[in-house]
Amino acid sequence: MFFVVTIDAEAELAPNGKSVMLATDRTPAFFEAREKAERCIIENWGDIWETIYNYAVIVEIEEFGLYPDAKEIQWFEWVIPEGKDPYDGGYVPIEKPECFAGWGFTPIG
Repeated sequence: MFFVVTIDAEAELAPNGKSVMLATDRTPAFFEAREKAERCIIENWGDIWETIYNYAVIVEIEEFGLYPDAKEIQWFEWVIPEGKDPYDGGYVPIEKPECFAGWGFTPIG
């Protein structure tokens, strides 16, 4: 199964002076085929961006299992063309951002 997870993330300065990543996520969709999950993100089906979810991932997990681990995670970022309105942007595939090092996503469980 391929789960679409959208992520609202921002870096903030903690009281100790270190930068921390604050993020919330939700799982708006899941599909049996990776191609449908990719189209859902790239074509922004149902406005999954919602003006706040600057990242999205496709999380592949085994079809059955209790608290399953991700088999693979594919990353996307909402990119706004220079000088354009944010609504003119779209999700594009990216490598996992460094700010998410050590992060994992469990869309169910």
